[in-house]
Amino acid sequence: MKKLIIMNGCGGSGKDTFVKLCRKNSSLKINKFSIIDFVKEQATLLGWSGGKTDADRKFLSDLNDALTDWNDSPFQTAFTEIKEDFSEEWGETYDVVFLDIRDPDVIDRVKDAAEQEGIQVSTVLVERNLNHTYGNHADDNVHNYLYDYVINNTGTLKDLEDAALTFMENLDD
Repeated sequence: MKKLIIMNGCGGSGKDTFVKLCRKNSSLKINKFSIIDFVKEQATLLGWSGGKTDADRKFLSDLNDALTDWNDSPFQTAFTEIKEDFSEEWGETYDVVFLDIRDPDVIDRVKDAAEQEGIQVSTVLVERNLNHTYGNHADDNVHNYLYDYVINNTGTLKDLEDAALTFMENLDD
């Protein structure tokens, strides 16, 4: 099975924890990365120290927009990694890859490109009632997409683990 799970959710919604719990409750080989990882590497070269303040998030969002407008490198880099994660010629392969993406247009682009490669794709929103505006379009517009699944992270860690277990059990549906 090659399954790409495109995830979205505001900062602090529990995306990383959800993936950890999916790994815990599955024997499948799972990888996770973010389309913004490449942008974070570039930001580090520019002096970004890895912060997660609203200003840091806006900087990364703006840098992502600039790199996308310039040469589409965030998309190109992420899609290369997806193909490598599912290709046996690169060594270790994964059954499931979780990919964080914020921008609905990029979600659709990655989804279309992956499906053309024969990769099954689902979209997931992890949401949590944080009542916070981040001040950047990447975080503030996560609800502007129709997702296949919505994970409500509003209860206990056990509730989120139950959601992860159910999600992994239903992954082939």
